[in-house]
Amino acid sequence: MLDLLFIICAAFGGTVLVIQFALMLLGFSDDFDADLDADVDVEADAGVDGDHRTSVGDAADADFDHPDTVWLFQMLSLKGIVAALTFFGLSGLWARSTGMSAGPTILVASGFGFAAMYVIYWLMKQLYKLRTSGNVDIRNAHGLTGQVYVPVPAASGGQGKVMLTIQGRTMEYEAITDEAEGLATGEDIVVTEVLDGDRVRVARLHFPTQAGV
Repeated sequence: MLDLLFIICAAFGGTVLVIQFALMLLGFSDDFDADLDADVDVEADAGVDGDHRTSVGDAADADFDHPDTVWLFQMLSLKGIVAALTFFGLSGLWARSTGMSAGPTILVASGFGFAAMYVIYWLMKQLYKLRTSGNVDIRNAHGLTGQVYVPVPAASGGQGKVMLTIQGRTMEYEAITDEAEGLATGEDIVVTEVLDGDRVRVARLHFPTQAGV
């Protein structure tokens, strides 16, 4: 009976694992895989432009840095459970082939299954970090130059918008200025401070005057 359980786990888990791998190669992995952690809070990076959307697949891949989510529940993804079933079955069959009794066999199989689940969790966490590292971080805007897109009122009297090239992408941010005169559309500016959300404080960019000109 125990051998049959291990065979079923290994066969079912291995089959699903192969299907997942095939779908991943075909580009359907995001639609196929859904994490079982329902308390996932995927927040759009503050520097992402207004038409940014989080795909269902991205939302399904849990935010591994979420402070309110216990790491054990983060491990309970479809990929992790499938890997756990596969290695539970395979290691159980191996243990039985060595003549190990039922109790130790279950312990060994469970240990390998949990280890496989943790390895998948760790790998997905690293992949998630690589994915999010490509997002635009507004904190990198400090000191950058750009142009006014929507006029910025003087003396922090309101908000305008500026265009900046950051991390190889042209982004639009709300902006305020301490300048005594407002900044008109097309004027060159420099970011002096990054504020909350997607706002920056800017100043008029004064180009140095060349000697003799």
